[in-house]
Amino acid sequence: MRVVASGINPLDTKIQVGRAAHARIQLPAVLGLDLAGVVVAVGADVTGFEPGDEVYGLCGGVGDLQGLAGEYAAVDAR
Repeated sequence: MRVVASGINPLDTKIQVGRAAHARIQLPAVLGLDLAGVVVAVGADVTGFEPGDEVYGLCGGVGDLQGLAGEYAAVDAR
């Protein structure tokens, strides 16, 4: 998806300073938990979304998932 907007919220700042044990990531990393964007492609088994759809969600930035503060993001359709 093409990221149109990505937010930095309080959990992002806690992750950055090491105060979120439940949401640790390996730094350096891309932060950003929330996004709004436009679907540019979908996987073969994805239903319910198609290129051009405008979407928003909480899709990454914790654990082993890279964050969403970038130009594009690959996210789980669920």
